[in-house]
Order: sequence, then C-alpha cells, then structure tokens
Amino acid sequence: MISQIQRILKRDGLSMLLIRILAKILHVDIGFRAAKNKAWKILQAKYNLVVGHGPFKGMKLSNDVWWSPNDRITQTLGIYEQHVL
Repeated sequence: MISQIQRILKRDGLSMLLIRILAKILHVDIGFRAAKNKAWKILQAKYNLVVGHGPFKGMKLSNDVWWSPNDRITQTLGIYEQHVL
C-alpha cells in the first residue's frame, strides 16, 4: 500500500493523489480527466504550446485561454482546425 502511494505521488504529484483519495471516498470515476491531463502534459512537453500538425502547424498557442483548456489537446494536434475550417 505504501509503495502504491509513493508510485502515485511520484507519477501524479500530491494534488492528484489527494484528488484520487477523495474520488475513492465519494465513489467518483476520474480516469478520463486524469488521462486528458496526462495527455496534455505529454503534448505540452513535446510541442511547447506550438501546433504540431495541420494547416496551422508551427503557430504558437497562448498559455492563457478563455475557452476550455481541454481544447488545447486538439489544437496542439492540429485537429481542432478541421471544425474551424
């Protein structure tokens, strides 16, 4: 049990560990949100807020968004623009 907590702490950080504990107590599934956050961290590290594919490839994205932060994944991958075009 201690090693599992240490693994989660190392992988996700203290805030995510506390969220997981609270979700477990409240019987709430957070898997999808956690997966999106993990995907965003990977894309952010790889592309550094620059569109990686599509018609806007190379365009710098703002870190300050007024729409849903979840759109960052599709914008970075260049698939958000299909809806715009």
